Amino acid sequence: MDWYMAGRILGVFFWPAAAAVAIYGVGWAIAMARPRQAALETRRWARVAALAGFLVILALTGRDLLKYTGGP
Repeated sequence: MDWYMAGRILGVFFWPAAAAVAIYGVGWAIAMARPRQAALETRRWARVAALAGFLVILALTGRDLLKYTGGP
């Protein structure tokens, strides 16, 4: 088994998920110091930013994997 390839495949999902958790965590930390309604809005935008970050990094790591494997 090619462990390097297995690591690259797992990295396609790990790095976007790690970035999404970090972005959402920063948003959550910012929201804790705000009033209730503003905190809800901050967490909502942090969730949107985390999803966008996940999708962008997923596309980048997927593109990198396709380049490595010689895909389309």
